[in-house]
Amino acid sequence: MHPSPELTALERHVIAATTLCGFTPETRPYHPHITLARSKGKNGGATLRKLTAGIHTQPRFTSFIAEEFLLYESRPTPNGTRYDVLERFLLRAR
Repeated sequence: MHPSPELTALERHVIAATTLCGFTPETRPYHPHITLARSKGKNGGATLRKLTAGIHTQPRFTSFIAEEFLLYESRPTPNGTRYDVLERFLLRAR
């Protein structure tokens, strides 16, 4: 599956903006995704295997149109990662 033209344009805009801030663009191919589960630590693999073992049917996802995206900053804390919204960007048809 290939990203939509709109998502590819968004990626280009993000790269242009972050490059101006001194970030180096990724060299890997762009593969948009949503993280559904993540686990760290020495038992992380076992935790994810237990999670996937509980899925008995292939999930079905519906399509959607994003109206905005949020830029988060993640901060590790002793009680887990804290996610703060830094900026909200409205997506408009051009």
